[in-house]
Amino acid sequence: MNTSLKIVITLLLAILLLSSCRQAISNKKPRILLIHSFQEDRYNYKIFNEELIKTFKEQNISPELHIFYLDCESYLDYDERKRMYNYIDSMIPMKPDMILVNDDQATYSLMACEHPFVKTIPVVFAGVNYPNWDLLKKYPNITGLHDKQDF
Repeated sequence: MNTSLKIVITLLLAILLLSSCRQAISNKKPRILLIHSFQEDRYNYKIFNEELIKTFKEQNISPELHIFYLDCESYLDYDERKRMYNYIDSMIPMKPDMILVNDDQATYSLMACEHPFVKTIPVVFAGVNYPNWDLLKKYPNITGLHDKQDF
């Protein structure tokens, strides 16, 4: 599956989920956290972000979008999970309506950091080649696109 198709499918999942929550958030701008696994300068992140914003606009949704780059290549497992936990903790006062997660490492770290808030909010992941199925079973509020590798 090519990258553009993955992005479109993920965006559609997010739009559907957000649309289903519209009743509850109709009087305010939806607040969305977008978490990427790597650094901001990764070649496809700019495209992903632009397509996400474009798709929201096409659906007449104007979210307050907060983007976080986990920079997973700079941290070992424990420090990476701690970084994710601290980021989620810092965003609670904002009262986000949804979390979008891009790539394996950010999806894993979001679940593995075990922040209690993560279990209370809809989460949609994309670009995940190797989901941690055991962790995923603990989060009925998390859904997304498993990009199964076809070797």
